[in-house]
Amino acid sequence: LVRALPEGLETRCGEGGARFSGGQARRLALARVLLSAAPVLILDEPTAGLDAETERAFLETLEAVTAGRTVILITHRLTGVERPTRILRLAGGRALAAAG
Repeated sequence: LVRALPEGLETRCGEGGARFSGGQARRLALARVLLSAAPVLILDEPTAGLDAETERAFLETLEAVTAGRTVILITHRLTGVERPTRILRLAGGRALAAAG
């Protein structure tokens, strides 16, 4: 997607710039996450709406580029999340250690 943009990552987005579909906007947001040097990332359903292949590729890349950083991944599905350090489950407004 980025390679197809007229000015690559420097392409202006939104009003006065390029317009993107919902899927394109999500992929661009995920690319920004992968390029971020933030020590803590909080991702809420980052792969929602992605096809299985794109989801798998994103999660593999996320794991590779976030080594040594804290990633809080909020999701309804644990598919593709093979190596979490800790899994918490929300129940009754409280965070509980998940079984297993």
